[in-house]
Amino acid sequence: HGMAEHAQRYHELMDFLFQNHYLAVTHDQRGHGQTGKDAGNLGFFSSGNG
Repeated sequence: HGMAEHAQRYHELMDFLFQNHYLAVTHDQRGHGQTGKDAGNLGFFSSGNG
């Protein structure tokens, strides 16, 4: 998924797939979804090549 996406947005699709006998999984990369940080506190980005 894209930068602003998170796995929970696909809950309805996952439910539909499950009801139709498909097994699918979703995951969020660290820092996305429920592990996302406060946008006002993003930490340090490298001053070069960052």
